[in-house]
Amino acid sequence: MNHSPLSTSRSLSLPLFCFAMGLAWTLNLGLGALPSQASPQQIGKRKPPVKSKQSRTASRRSIPLLKDLENLFVPPKGNAPKATVNSATRDPLKCSPDEAAIEAFIPPLGYGLSARDRPAITLNLPPNTAAQQVALLFRDESGDIAQRALLPIPKSLTEENEDSLGLPAAQFRRVQFQLPNSSPGLLPGQLYHWSLVVVCGDSVEPDDPTFMGWVKYQLPTLKESQALASLSLPDKVQWYGKRGYWYDMVLE
Repeated sequence: MNHSPLSTSRSLSLPLFCFAMGLAWTLNLGLGALPSQASPQQIGKRKPPVKSKQSRTASRRSIPLLKDLENLFVPPKGNAPKATVNSATRDPLKCSPDEAAIEAFIPPLGYGLSARDRPAITLNLPPNTAAQQVALLFRDESGDIAQRALLPIPKSLTEENEDSLGLPAAQFRRVQFQLPNSSPGLLPGQLYHWSLVVVCGDSVEPDDPTFMGWVKYQLPTLKESQALASLSLPDKVQWYGKRGYWYDMVLE
């Protein structure tokens, strides 16, 4: 696949193209060349992305569970990040024309709280995706890299996880990606911008499907934690949603 600046810029706006180039350079520099887990037929022969007039909002709204979660969610109080618009480097977000579009569980305005120092970023992945791994990157408000990790995409998921989407098991797989326990977590009270790149080949490329958002790690108080411990699962989902804890609401 040709990834020259000229061919890539035809499907990207200039600012987003520059961001994608910078993200690919940062991840490849910090993590090194990503190990190839794809077959020789997949590597170097990726089909060009299919252009579509479908909007990102329409794509996100096509997940039944996501729509329900958005209706429950109340954005966190206080000042939101200046830029909370989620963007991506490919439309539709897929590794090849033969795949269904990848869909992400992202807060309606791109910003939410996490009660965990390793917030989970959730994707719906098509079962036939060529991608074998993702690159997860967190930056602080100054733009400095706080944490980054290269994470494998599980090859199999339980039917329970698939059924929880209200979708046929063959259509999507629900997968959560978190920083590993071996790496430091996020700092409490700090705001972070995250980027999740679905690596379609053997290394990060500027037009790989990329999702972005904001998260603040905010621990519940002792009283809140005690109250949470006594709640049922549906009540926990409602509790998190009403208090702006998007990432925990989705994880539950």
